[in-house]
Amino acid sequence: SKRFRERFGCEPMAYCFGRFCVSESRSDVIRDLSGALEILTGSDIHLLVPALKVNMAQAVEGGSTIGDVASFPGRLMDRSGRIVGARPPEFGASRHLAGSLLAALENNKNIHAVASFRYDRDMNRILDREKGFMILERSRDSMDAMLRKNLSIRYLADQGDFGVEPCLYIFGRNAMDVALTALELHDRLIASMEGAE
Repeated sequence: SKRFRERFGCEPMAYCFGRFCVSESRSDVIRDLSGALEILTGSDIHLLVPALKVNMAQAVEGGSTIGDVASFPGRLMDRSGRIVGARPPEFGASRHLAGSLLAALENNKNIHAVASFRYDRDMNRILDREKGFMILERSRDSMDAMLRKNLSIRYLADQGDFGVEPCLYIFGRNAMDVALTALELHDRLIASMEGAE
């Protein structure tokens, strides 16, 4: 990934983003989440940070319960749109995000991680024709049901409701894959806004 090379000055190792990237143990999942946090720490992603802050989760291979999914307790903290730190990832720390990831895992074994970000009209314009982009219609479907029946989901937009903030969920092979996708998406948002001026 171009973003990985810019950030770390080397090529990503094949096992990080390859088709066989599956974290089989709990320590692997914690390592992946910590690596994703390292990628995001200090990065300007102000256009992606929702009011409820960002969170990220990853499941072990074959995970089927919330206890098989690790995330950051209290979410990722930000200062002026830059991720500045978080409590260490823990298993069973996020019921909502873990439940969504487990629903997606039921029919898509290539997905093991998810993160929640801000969703608005600018984001919709960027992703509108993107492969794997879907919009949740709360009046017709539940999030879990939609995740279970879509095999190629990459982005799921929840338009929100009264008292519910709109949110974009990015799914990926592991947490580092999701983090790099978020950075690239932020770059695309910046470029689209500059082009509209």
